[in-house]
Amino acid sequence: MYFHGDIMSQEDLKEFQLTMMAPTMDWYYAPANIGGELNKDYPDAFNFTNIFYNNAKVYSGHYFKCRPIIDFVKREYDIKRVLRVKANMYTNQHKPIKYISHMDYPKEVKGKVLDGVFSVNANNGGTHIGDNYYQSQENCIVLFEDQKHYAVSQTDTQVRIIINFNFEI
Repeated sequence: MYFHGDIMSQEDLKEFQLTMMAPTMDWYYAPANIGGELNKDYPDAFNFTNIFYNNAKVYSGHYFKCRPIIDFVKREYDIKRVLRVKANMYTNQHKPIKYISHMDYPKEVKGKVLDGVFSVNANNGGTHIGDNYYQSQENCIVLFEDQKHYAVSQTDTQVRIIINFNFEI
């Protein structure tokens, strides 16, 4: 696992945060499940998502605002291609919700997959990866070879916004 900070310039980050937190941002409801499996501990849990890029197709112009992050990862790692870029927004549910543990690409890609979780804003939520916990720190990314991980919602801000990246390596 690799943790990197100060990925975007402060100017780019502020613009990105304004976009992601704007009332005009497109967010889509997602029940807290993976592949139809409900979260047994929190069956009413949910979040909102927006897929910017998937399977070589741009679904949202917001993908291009993620280029500084993608370019950073490409400079640091031997990336063959971008597989997916997806935004997640977790609302404050007044207790930490542990979402379902999962792998993003368990068997779908021939090569190895490098996952990334970029934190748009700082909060007390985070991501569990294996036995490690990474709290959301603004403008930071944690990168790891695809393995089981899960999100934990925040209680100190209205929203926790992250961008998930999947790269073939």
